[in-house]
Formats: sequence, structure tokens, C-alpha cells
Amino acid sequence: MKKHPLFLILSLALVFSCTDDVNNKRDHDMSIFSAKGYTESKIAYSEDGEIKIAVDDNALLYAFNQYSETNRLGEPADRYEVFAYEGENFIRFFHKDGSMSTTALIPANENMKTSGNMIYMTGCTTCTSSDCNSGGGCVPNGCYCTPCKPPSLPPGNPYEGDCLRSTSCAGCNDQ
Repeated sequence: MKKHPLFLILSLALVFSCTDDVNNKRDHDMSIFSAKGYTESKIAYSEDGEIKIAVDDNALLYAFNQYSETNRLGEPADRYEVFAYEGENFIRFFHKDGSMSTTALIPANENMKTSGNMIYMTGCTTCTSSDCNSGGGCVPNGCYCTPCKPPSLPPGNPYEGDCLRSTSCAGCNDQ
């Protein structure tokens, strides 16, 4: 009779250790991330306050370059960076012709299963510029792009820079 309580305790220990292992695997299940399309794709997550890209670099560049070609944004991009600006997160692609394209990284309203790390997806508005690159470029602000003025212009010059907006948001195309 004393063997049954020991068997029960060992069985429970085994069940709980397997459950923790399954939860850890779910938390690191990268199948939720994809770069098959560029806009509104889950591509990143936060960990310890830092945004990390969860898809293969080549797949991400390929998806962006397909989007870029369709929207005539310039030469293909060969690299990217993730950065924060005024409390928002962005991904910026650097084109071979010197221009750069910026898209917001938006919280996807879901967390990774056990860690609570936020999942990020690309927004549906991309802002591309070459005139304003040395001044930070232009960035998405909802459906639109922030204005950019080349830093070399004298104060009061009305030229607005060359910020090109492309969007795939249904609500933004009407505006």
C-alpha cells in the first residue's frame, strides 16, 4: 500500500515537468511569424524591452523587395534596422539607390503564450525618401507620413522633401 502514494507523487511530478516543457516550446514556437507578405505580417517580438526580428533575414528582405517593386519604391533593399522614434517602433529598409523606406511595427494585440512578450506586425503604410535621409527620413504616422525637410534647406524654404507614401490599408486608400 505504501507504493501507491509514491507512484502517485512520481506521476504528478512527471506530468508537471512535461507541462512546463510543452509551455516553453509553445512560447518559442516561431510558426506564428511569417514574411510571406510584407504588410500586416507578424515578424517580430519583444524580449527584455528589445524588439527582435523572428523571421529569416533573407525572407524578410525578399518580402519587402517584392512589396517595393510592386509599389515602385526604388532599387531593392539590402539591409534593414529596427529603431524607436517618439515612443513608436519602426523597421527601416535601406535601398541600394540610397533611399530608405520605413514601416511601423505595431503590437499585434497578442502575447507569446507563456512569457507575455509582445508580438509585432508590420503596419500597412510605408514611407520612402532619399532627400531626407540624413535628417532621419519620414516615418508613418497612421495612414500618412510625417513631413520631411532636407536638413540642407535654409529655414523658411517651402520644399517638403520627397517622402513617398504607399499603403495597403483599406481605410487609408480612401483618404
